[in-house]
Amino acid sequence: MPRSAPATHDFYGPIHKGIRLALTQLLVRLGAADGADEQALATLLGDLRDQCAISAGHLAHEDAEVHAALEARAPGSTTRLLGPRPSSRRVRGDRNPGGAAGACLRH
Repeated sequence: MPRSAPATHDFYGPIHKGIRLALTQLLVRLGAADGADEQALATLLGDLRDQCAISAGHLAHEDAEVHAALEARAPGSTTRLLGPRPSSRRVRGDRNPGGAAGACLRH
């Protein structure tokens, strides 16, 4: 009897699809924005700030919880996922309070 591959679960796929969808929808809204409509621009910039906060929270959670759990069970696994050099999101997150995306709209 042939040996079957171990069962796996794609826990990265669904959340990252959702994030990409939200970012794409936001990009479409940014591209279609009427620069003369101050109220609409204020709402849009608020939504952009919210998305930055969501992204920063996601990155922080993924690094602290998901990647830590993977490393605890399979040392070196996140190096294979993220590549051999430190993730730029971690570097930015270390320098900017609020995580990697925390400074995206401070200016």
